[in-house]
Amino acid sequence: IGLDPTQIVEIRSLIKELGSERTIILSSHILPEVSQICQRILIINNGQIVATDTPANLTVQLQRNLQVYLEVEGPRTEVMQKIEAMTGVLEVKPTNGESSYLIETSRGQDLRPVLARTVVESGWQLRELKLQDLSLEDIFMQLVTDEGAGEKQE
Repeated sequence: IGLDPTQIVEIRSLIKELGSERTIILSSHILPEVSQICQRILIINNGQIVATDTPANLTVQLQRNLQVYLEVEGPRTEVMQKIEAMTGVLEVKPTNGESSYLIETSRGQDLRPVLARTVVESGWQLRELKLQDLSLEDIFMQLVTDEGAGEKQE
């Protein structure tokens, strides 16, 4: 069923309202909608429950490394070199746009303060700096692919 944007918002609101008083079972492959509506998620793969928890808890349990999104106004080569030289940085990937990067760090190492200080001390313009959470799609794929299918999360 095709819904216009207003109807989508109304349906989301209705499901949340009903869910505050009773259990609603929503079966969907539209994962962005599921993540906006549901308080708890049950993931089934080949008839087996592979995970059941809140979206936030699933993210914490399954996020292997931290990912930081950085948008900075500065010379790309120099920015990349300085970030790659930082302790705890596993990988730096330029993303869409001339001045944005996705930085993977070891789990438990939040380098945002160090990144911010480096940007400021280098005289560059900091536009955005934030942790990237796993999307529900990332969680689903991690649980149902061969590498993650054997691990049951509860």
